Amino acid sequence: MAAMKDILGDAATPEVMEAWTEAYNSLADIFITREKEIYRQQDKKMQAKLK
Repeated sequence: MAAMKDILGDAATPEVMEAWTEAYNSLADIFITREKEIYRQQDKKMQAKLK
């Protein structure tokens, strides 16, 4: 978020930074959830091959 603040300069008000933080965290949650799904799918495929 420090990089965002540097880029935005004076436009990086507390409200703007809070909005960016919320957006960043939401996107991170989406990626984390998807990554977990991918690992689960790969685990299932691997387990099926081992049977």
